[in-house]
Amino acid sequence: MITRRILPLLATTAILLAACAAHLQAPTCTTDTVAPTYHPNETWEYRTAVGHTVTQRVRWIDDHDTYFDWRNTAGPQYSGLTAQQSDNIEIASIGNTITSTEDSLPFPLHVGQAWSYQQLSYQRTGGPMLSEIHHRQVMSCEWVITPAGAFSALKILDTRTRPADPPSSYFAWYAPQTKSFVKRQHIQGASPETSALETDVELLHYSPAAP
Repeated sequence: MITRRILPLLATTAILLAACAAHLQAPTCTTDTVAPTYHPNETWEYRTAVGHTVTQRVRWIDDHDTYFDWRNTAGPQYSGLTAQQSDNIEIASIGNTITSTEDSLPFPLHVGQAWSYQQLSYQRTGGPMLSEIHHRQVMSCEWVITPAGAFSALKILDTRTRPADPPSSYFAWYAPQTKSFVKRQHIQGASPETSALETDVELLHYSPAAP
């Protein structure tokens, strides 16, 4: 009697699991993903591979720029401010380091799209300006699972090159639902040095804000 009751339950469970798997195998990524519109106090919280927590928040918005502040809340204490301008230029201030990045995400995004961008950095205290080139390509649309949930995301391959260093690569998953990368994973070469977000991160929580 028990077996007769369990078998239908197992069959139903198997059908539900198969349906969920089929759903996860068919994500929907729009081919005309547009540049996101942010609002004050929108917040993203990430976990790094070494257990640190990084929080990013929209601090304020003026007529041309959106300002983000972020902080690494464990381990080495990093904090900074990023201004994202309407012409897709990002200026980040990290302690004594200033970085400038142009067209890191040239919207609209779609599968197959490829582009390159340059990142420049220099020290407030002087010294040579450092340059690195990133080559990016949108590889696919797929589901990615994070502690914040499952997201339909564009999987982007990023390969970084800079003088005197071998190339390094990572995958990054951009989810329109959160207007951000929800996961990043280093895959080749030396792990890039970062002072804000470590190489491997995943989204813990996203808090939208009302317009």
